[in-house]
Amino acid sequence: MMAASMETSAGVTRALSVAHVDRHFELKGDRVQALGDVSLEAPVGTFIALLGPSGCGKSTLLRLLAGLDSPDGGSIEFGGASPETMRRAGRIGVAFQDPALLPWRTIRRNIALPYQVLGRPVDTARIEDLIRLVGLSGFEEARPAQLSGGMRQRVAIARALATEPDVLLLDEPFGALDEILRRQMNLELQRIWLDLSPTTVLVTHAIEEAVFLADVVFVMSARPGRISEMVTVPFERPRSQSLLRTPEFHAIADHISDLLFSGSIPALTTALEPAETSAPTSQP
Repeated sequence: MMAASMETSAGVTRALSVAHVDRHFELKGDRVQALGDVSLEAPVGTFIALLGPSGCGKSTLLRLLAGLDSPDGGSIEFGGASPETMRRAGRIGVAFQDPALLPWRTIRRNIALPYQVLGRPVDTARIEDLIRLVGLSGFEEARPAQLSGGMRQRVAIARALATEPDVLLLDEPFGALDEILRRQMNLELQRIWLDLSPTTVLVTHAIEEAVFLADVVFVMSARPGRISEMVTVPFERPRSQSLLRTPEFHAIADHISDLLFSGSIPALTTALEPAETSAPTSQP
């Protein structure tokens, strides 16, 4: 899937390399550092989660990964390619908390949108496969207003996967859903990811969600945003809801909770983020 230039010194194919990234914003006349010296790496096919308090730069980092913004310092590469190059080639798929579906388009035509943006012929067979994959067969001609919140988010994920991206970026995709539906969507996302195995970066505030879905959780801290700790999640896949009741799961979740709430990772009172694995390595 990826170029040979992505080989690490250990011979592991590396999908993502973030090295010493800084990002500043102007806020009420002051220059505020949203990200400071952020570094991490992840091999192809890894599912990683970015977890931290509001304002720690999670979404800022995701926007940089998506090629929607540029760092003030440091570098971001996907096997030697820049995020902008990857985005323009349709090799990055992005889904946000707001599905942002076009209300006048059917589900099928919403999923087809990336092809039209990139000026490519629409791959109708791929779209039909994705509709089946996300469990929306029978709703192809429905419009967003006719769907539940969870179904709309499935459409957004299918759209993000339309061009067969190497990298899938998810910014709080289930943040607006209730707890029961959110857990159901976590299972759905795991099923989709196991079928396609894109390198995935999930931004979330939910500790259980991060530990359930990810291979590695990068815990972020604020002032400036940086990687505080990398937590490896050892559980085999597929993971079931029963995992959430095990002592091993709670040990990892409790450790991350201690990191977030012990006072060692301060949250910003003013959000700095723009509105709206061998194991990976980090060098905080």
